[in-house]
Amino acid sequence: MTDDYAYISAIGGARIPLELETIEDTFEQAIARHEYPHVDGADLEKLGQGVRQVRLRAIFWDQPNHIGYDNHKALLELLQEAAQLELTHPKYGLVKGEINRLSVRHDDSERYAEVDFDFLEQRRESTAGLTTVVDVVASMEAALSEALLEEMSRLSAYAMTVIGNQADGILEVDLDPELGIMEQFTGVSRAAWDYVKKVDSAVNKLEGTLLEISSPANRLVSTIDFGTNLPGRVLGSLARCVERYTVLYDRLTGSPKRFLDSLRGGLLQLEASLPAEFASQVRAVGAARACLALGEIFGADDDNRRANLAAGATAAFDPAGNRLYSAEPAPVLTVREMEDAAALARAWVQEAIELDRTRTELKEMARTLIDHLSQVKVSGEELVALQVDQPLPLHLVCLAAGLPYRDAERLLAVNRIRRPNFTQGEVLVYG
Repeated sequence: MTDDYAYISAIGGARIPLELETIEDTFEQAIARHEYPHVDGADLEKLGQGVRQVRLRAIFWDQPNHIGYDNHKALLELLQEAAQLELTHPKYGLVKGEINRLSVRHDDSERYAEVDFDFLEQRRESTAGLTTVVDVVASMEAALSEALLEEMSRLSAYAMTVIGNQADGILEVDLDPELGIMEQFTGVSRAAWDYVKKVDSAVNKLEGTLLEISSPANRLVSTIDFGTNLPGRVLGSLARCVERYTVLYDRLTGSPKRFLDSLRGGLLQLEASLPAEFASQVRAVGAARACLALGEIFGADDDNRRANLAAGATAAFDPAGNRLYSAEPAPVLTVREMEDAAALARAWVQEAIELDRTRTELKEMARTLIDHLSQVKVSGEELVALQVDQPLPLHLVCLAAGLPYRDAERLLAVNRIRRPNFTQGEVLVYG
């Protein structure tokens, strides 16, 4: 008996366990032979890998620690399936394909069976030349909405621990936004009154901060219904205040790390001005909004990067020799700039998670940022250093590096070159 186990099933069907005694794989290459008259030998052309064949022997035995004898009948019935099969291989993981040959040896007296079969792997779809683009903005927007709902649940849970028996009645009250919060509660306990007083103070502070800045109507926070109860009033005011801070520093988004530094500094001051009971929510909502802002910056940078590549691939002149118009290259972020900003956002998220380890949406937002950054590193163009010994116009530097002269503007975006007509020293170029 072996310790290797596998499973086989029709796609979407129940899995049949397999106890494997022997495993053999066959790999063949498709080779084209080009032979010529009066010429010894042949030219060989490799055309790719042939079908992979996995030869297996599975045993079924009605003994302890073995897979039961009757299970082999289910394996035989799979041959009647028209659907493609899935084999969970002990070494290769999930493999899709079909059974080519199957032989069975029975011993009914021992209730023992051996099943030998060849499994042929289905051709895997080639991903060469394809780039999967993840909509980082859409992912972040969905995660921010969920994160805000999570924070409302935490506010409700905390209020219940503070207020006690009156919590349900107080938290379910629909508040009139035109009236003060405290005047809408009467006949409550001392603990409830103290909590409502702190909520009233926090909401007044949040709604009065940066009041002169109006958030655009197309911002995500304007579409979220926070409700009219006490937790919704707090989270709604907090989310709108954080949004106003984001609008305040929008002009800095060309430098994402500077933007996040400024946003973080402003929100830390806001956090210090509020009752301590709401500090955790300020840290969490701020981190979530920072991740969304960074996702928006990365998404716009992706659009610029693709537009620049498309512009660089177009002809500069038509067949008659007339110059063709092309848009100016848009500035793009370097990988270092993206890494620095993502590191700051993740540190911010980590602080919020340490205050409450159940903040799953924040974890997902941080992971999405890193996944997007990894995708940019893999699919994006690599910058390599080129040493220019003599002063040269930047257009000639492009030609020396094998780049179209139009890339001069793109190189200006990633290098500090004061005099492009006299470029000298180390220059970063796209490899």
